[in-house]
Amino acid sequence: MSSADVCTPVSASIKHDAQTALRTSPFYDLRELKIEELDDQRLIIRGMVGSFYHKQLAQEVVLGFAKNRSYRVVNAVEVIDMLTN
Repeated sequence: MSSADVCTPVSASIKHDAQTALRTSPFYDLRELKIEELDDQRLIIRGMVGSFYHKQLAQEVVLGFAKNRSYRVVNAVEVIDMLTN
């Protein structure tokens, strides 16, 4: 088994684990967010939520998985104010 074979499942696991945590969140806004993984150990959170609180909450959920594996998190979530649109 090569070192690449050892690293790949861990990499796939962090994206999957973070995505599952968002999908099963009690906050509905977080359930539709998507996680992307880049080769340089970055996780990107994408999608739309209704408040800055939910944007921050999504980041904290993903950070819980990322920090243990030295991943960085990029929060590209857009906040859409439903009252003004």
